[in-house]
This record gives sequence, structure tokens and C-alpha cells, in this order.
Amino acid sequence: MAKRKKSRSKTGPSLTTRLGARLAAISWMRVMRGALSLTALAILAVGAAYGLPVVETYVAGLPQYQAPLAIELVDPPEWLEANAHVAQDIVERCGVVERDRRLTPGLAKRAVDSLSHVGWIRQVHEVSIGADNVIRICCDYREPLAWVSHGGFYYLVDEEHVRLPGRYSHEEVDRDSGLLLVMGVVAPPPDEGARWEGADLKAGVKMVRLLRDKPYFDQITGVIVANYGGRLDRRASHIELATDRDARIRWGRAPGEEVDEPTAEEKLAHLQGIWRDHDRVDMGRPWVDIQVWPDRVHVPCATMQPGIGRQS
Repeated sequence: MAKRKKSRSKTGPSLTTRLGARLAAISWMRVMRGALSLTALAILAVGAAYGLPVVETYVAGLPQYQAPLAIELVDPPEWLEANAHVAQDIVERCGVVERDRRLTPGLAKRAVDSLSHVGWIRQVHEVSIGADNVIRICCDYREPLAWVSHGGFYYLVDEEHVRLPGRYSHEEVDRDSGLLLVMGVVAPPPDEGARWEGADLKAGVKMVRLLRDKPYFDQITGVIVANYGGRLDRRASHIELATDRDARIRWGRAPGEEVDEPTAEEKLAHLQGIWRDHDRVDMGRPWVDIQVWPDRVHVPCATMQPGIGRQS
């Protein structure tokens, strides 16, 4: 038999040959361009990291950016315009200090955060810094509605019985402010900007809101809630109104809590009739009781006059 010849496998180009061919096929121009691009990007990144702060420092040092800042309250309500000391208090508490400038980082946010904790402010809408170096503040404000006396001091509250900034002595209370005084509140005052809880205070604030637009409002000086709910004397009037002649109007129960007595609307109409007929909501008497009938009053026996109504 014939012997089989051993088959030999075909061998390809060597590894060195193949690598040489691949390197020869590379476009070295593209490689150089890519390397240059990466180098340029790296240089820009380093320049931005180290150069921008230098540029910012230079720009911030220009005269037009070194001018002191002014602060403006945008479209303030009439009551705020008439009380410059309140506006000044808001400006002083907005978080802006003397060294601040237009380009101070985070200045607007700092002002928003500060104003959000000021009791005069209900909501901050916007704080902007203009090219004229004026910080403009746009807010909703809490308007004072009444004074509240407690512990020998006086405080301001708004219509939502939120305590406003300040604690005042008797001498500091402005009798010409057009605000009534709520007296006899039991709960102590909360921190400014917080609601002053207590049913007696809420009743007093509600009374002020009912009275504030009435033509006889300027003859009333306060709302007395010391006997709210009959807590001192169940037979006495739960709420009384004080007048500018140290007289008392015995109102009765708090609005919405009436039992066997006229409603708040009927009492208000009765007071207006008394004011119209006598030019005085207290009729010039030491006290007037309107809590029994919607069209008649109780008055002290010694000062009863014909046609006034039933005496006590």
C-alpha cells in the first residue's frame, strides 16, 4: 500500500506583519487632531476652574458693582405706607447687610428666607436685584386688626389672629391708630408670626371685624372678653364693648353662639339705630344692655328716660 503524505496547514502572515499593516492604515492626521482637541478641552477646563473666579472677582470689583444697595417694597398697601416704622422694620429684617453688593452670591435667596420668618409677611412672592442696585421686594402683608392686652403689655394681631411683631407698653399704644383693644384674653401671646389660640381671642377678633366698617366705630374703643362663655359669671354678659366715654355696651354671647337672644346682625342693626337716634352708640349712659331684645335696651334706673325702653 502507498503511504499517505502528511498534510501541512497553510500559515498566514505573522503577527508583526499584521500589526505593521494596521499601523500603516491609521490616519495619523486624525489622531493628531483628536489629541489636540482633547488638549484644548483640558486647557479650557483648567482655565475655567482657575480663571473664572479671577474674572468674577475682577468684574465684582468694578465701580458699578460696588455701589451700596437700596431696598424697595413694591406696591405696599396703604396701611403700610402710613406706618413708616413698620416698613423700616421689614427692611431691617430682610437679611441684607451693609457689605452686600449686587453680585453677592445667594443674596436674593437669603432675603427670601429671612422675610419668610418676619411676622408682618404673609407670603413672599419675589425678591429681585436690579441693574440700578435696588433690591425689590414683593410680598403679601399681614395688616394689624386689633390690639390685645395681656400681662400688662399690648400686642398686635391680624384678622387671622396671628400675632404681629412687637410688644408695647401702655404709653406706646397709639390711641389714634383706629384699632380696637381686645381685653380679658386668657392664653399668653405666642411667638410672632404664630396664631394666638383661644376661643376668647377668636371671639374678640370676630367682634372687631363685625364693627370695623360701622359708622359708630370711632366711638368704640375695645372688646372685653374676660367673661367669655360665662366663665366668671354665667348670668352676666359674655362680651362687652367699651366706648370712648368709659361706658359699657352689654353685647351678650359671642357671635354665632347666641342662645335665646338676638343674633349678631340684629344687635348691629340695633346699635346703628341707637347711634342714629342719640348720636351716641352708648346713649350717653354708663351702660346699655342690648342682649335681650332686638329693638329695646336696658339702661340704669337712675338715668331712664321716657321712650328709651325697659329699665333694669
